[in-house]
Amino acid sequence: MASNKQPHPATTPIQHIWTQRAAAAGLAILTLFGSANAHSASSFDASTNRLSMASVTVGDASYLDVSATINAYTLLGVDGGTPGADTFNPSNNLLTMGSLAVKGSTYTNVRVQLNSFALLSATPVSQNRLSLGRDHSCFVKSDRNVACWGDNPYGQLGDNTTVSKPIPTSVSDLGNVAALATGSAYTCAVKTDGMVACWGRNGEGQLGDNTVLYKRAPTIVPGLSNVAAVAAGDYHTCALKTDGTVACWGSSSSGQLGDNTVVGKPFPTVVPGLSSIAAITAGSYYTCALKTDGTVACWGNNGYGQLGDNTVIDKSSPTAVPGLGNVMAIAAGGYHTCALKTDGAIACWGRNSEGQIGDNTVVAKLIPTTVPGLSNVAAIATGGYHSCAAKADGAVACWGSNDVGELGDGTLVDKYVRTPVRF
Repeated sequence: MASNKQPHPATTPIQHIWTQRAAAAGLAILTLFGSANAHSASSFDASTNRLSMASVTVGDASYLDVSATINAYTLLGVDGGTPGADTFNPSNNLLTMGSLAVKGSTYTNVRVQLNSFALLSATPVSQNRLSLGRDHSCFVKSDRNVACWGDNPYGQLGDNTTVSKPIPTSVSDLGNVAALATGSAYTCAVKTDGMVACWGRNGEGQLGDNTVLYKRAPTIVPGLSNVAAVAAGDYHTCALKTDGTVACWGSSSSGQLGDNTVVGKPFPTVVPGLSSIAAITAGSYYTCALKTDGTVACWGNNGYGQLGDNTVIDKSSPTAVPGLGNVMAIAAGGYHTCALKTDGAIACWGRNSEGQIGDNTVVAKLIPTTVPGLSNVAAIATGGYHSCAAKADGAVACWGSNDVGELGDGTLVDKYVRTPVRF
């Protein structure tokens, strides 16, 4: 949704999701997996002006778990009949709700003009639904069950076996999943009730169940609740809670748990001094967090400058990335990090031996470095040694390692600058 109001400081990154740039970026995944719109009733609490919607379609994109404060509106009509889809037109702020519950009564096909509103939360259908590990992949289906495929020696597919599967295989006894994160041979899922379940490799305690035993089926992380998102590194995991705090567990050989030690923890451990967090991401042995004010803090391994603080010294507690602001999304690769700014530009830093920073060099960058020639970017993603950006017009560009064709340009040659993906 677009509003003539400035985004609330506490929800700036979320508010920017609802721009036309973000809607365009979701088109390719929506084409593959379909709309997430469901016909469950939306609800409006007149005492707080809070509108809650299970899903809504905005142009070519769909969003789940939408919450907004409606400050001023005009009711255009209640058409009745069989409930239709929930849709929002950002060009004229017209919201149509197939079914709406207000004060104990339910109305169908309600049309409202939103004159003033503040978006509180919304999850794009593509966000955190597909997650790729080192040698396995998992996806949240439209019914909120999970399917995984690929390598399975540690039980990372969650089907209670250690047999690899070349096709999507249902995860055992797991439902109501909102988001996923895959690490090196393990997987974690956030459930709609805010609980987290993990499975697979656990030699460093990365499953968070206070053991180091592998699990072939989903295992609830005890003592952890109200989780909004998870991020998985090679051997450590972090959870973003709904109160804006972060807890991490697993290996901390480089301080990637952020608790000012290098001692691993097989159970969730709060990252001290960290609050007002909007998003988290994990690299191989480090972690970064996006704050609601658009700044970024990182901690853990820093051998290539991937923490962005102009040093190559590991940090065991959150360290601000200096000179970086107005960030709306972050992505950690193996040893490099990229940030998407609100103006549609991208800055990257860290390892660059394969050109993954995109600045036409192979020299590591210890501070955020703008990727030249890129603008109007809607989404970013990082692999182990390469980076990609989706633009508002649907075009995708990648750069970095290309020895197995990961840049999608029809060659096997590394690229040090943005290179269009050939569709």
